[in-house]
Amino acid sequence: MKKLVLFSMALMVPMSSLFGQIKYLPKVIVLFYGEKNPTFDESKYPDLKFYYLPDIKVESSGKTSGKTASRAFGSIMGVGNQASKESSAPLSGSPEQLVKLGVMTNDAFLFDKNGVFTGTYWGDFKSGISERKFDNFPFLVSGKKKTMVTDGNPYETGKYADLAKDHFKKGKTTSSKINNGKPKKKDNPDSYRFLYGKKWPDFNVQDAEGNEHSFGELVSGGPLTMVYGLFLDKDFNFNKGEESGKDKSGKQYANDVMGSMAAQKQVQVFSDIESQVFGHKVK
Repeated sequence: MKKLVLFSMALMVPMSSLFGQIKYLPKVIVLFYGEKNPTFDESKYPDLKFYYLPDIKVESSGKTSGKTASRAFGSIMGVGNQASKESSAPLSGSPEQLVKLGVMTNDAFLFDKNGVFTGTYWGDFKSGISERKFDNFPFLVSGKKKTMVTDGNPYETGKYADLAKDHFKKGKTTSSKINNGKPKKKDNPDSYRFLYGKKWPDFNVQDAEGNEHSFGELVSGGPLTMVYGLFLDKDFNFNKGEESGKDKSGKQYANDVMGSMAAQKQVQVFSDIESQVFGHKVK
């Protein structure tokens, strides 16, 4: 029975799609929203830089279960408030500068060498990364809605490959003359939607050792920097599901396996980025 559970765990964690390395490699920064998960191993993803915002709270539409096993089940099955927090949810807490931007979990952004906001991923980043080659990823490059719909998009978008060619090969930077439109009464006037072609308000993030870094400095310097942010439950244990079931009850063993499955599911996107962007297969 216990071997069957482990086998099921392996089947339910999706395998990375190996598309090979793209031509123009962005710097990739990952922001973890909320308290640090102590069992997450950064070293498995050598091309990604991880930073933490422990005082950020991830909101949900309703009450999230206090039981780790219940949250893990919701995460694995993609149902309930746990799943909604992981897929797309607003932020609260500190730093206030980030909260005011209206950033959600599972959003991805591009910044140019001057730290200027260049684009945001068009659609669901987590699902999109397993469906197409990274070069073809569409990024929204203006906050103003177009009066005419082209290619099915009511906003102006650009493929990563085209943006990268301009910034890497041609040395271009993001224009400050982008028309983002003006906030309406119902809009959040501080939203990143109105900041294309501008720098975001700066705030501090922490590395795994607790050292603070300026976000503005982190997203500057390279031709393009991609920032991806997500919520990883601090109580999902990456390791317990791989332990022997000896001296554990069937329920405890199943809960441990489920917690590890949920954790691996949450960070699968890192393996996808490593494989599709850097040509590195994560073991």
